[in-house]
Amino acid sequence: MDAAARSSQRKAQDEQSATASTPLPLLAPEMRNIDEVDYRILTLLADDARQSARSIARQLGMSPGAITERIARLEHNGVITGYRASIDVAAIGYPMSVLIGLRVRPGKASMAQIIDRLMAIRNVQSISVVTGDWDLLAKLVVADTNELKEILVNHIWECPGVDKAHTMTVMDYRERPGSWAPH
Repeated sequence: MDAAARSSQRKAQDEQSATASTPLPLLAPEMRNIDEVDYRILTLLADDARQSARSIARQLGMSPGAITERIARLEHNGVITGYRASIDVAAIGYPMSVLIGLRVRPGKASMAQIIDRLMAIRNVQSISVVTGDWDLLAKLVVADTNELKEILVNHIWECPGVDKAHTMTVMDYRERPGSWAPH
């Protein structure tokens, strides 16, 4: 058997051994090109994006080359969009998280302009366009209630188009590792 045939056979064995024990999840039609091995790779990277392909290969019982090819395909297809450091914002002086529900008044400014203005506030972590009682949901981190008051009074309440704001203090927050996964 030549080297190319051995490589192809090993790759097939790697993929078979990695998927043999776990049933494939039900996937939306546009996601059917993602199999269980890809999900396992994504979960491992979500847990620790600094893992090497060799480390992932060991955990999945595959070759590093097969893992490297899969990661490259996931990056190329836009499934993996980047790698980020997870930062404990409390450790750098922002122990308080708040959610602010915002109602937008039509006509004063476009939704895009309001979002851009809010995202320019250093403490704003994210803005979501939502349904229900609020139009936007902003997630912020602040040092204390004085900083929150300053942001509300001088930035959010002054933002053209913001009609009402409802502030909620986050008491506890938990996130499922690999929380992106539907299974």
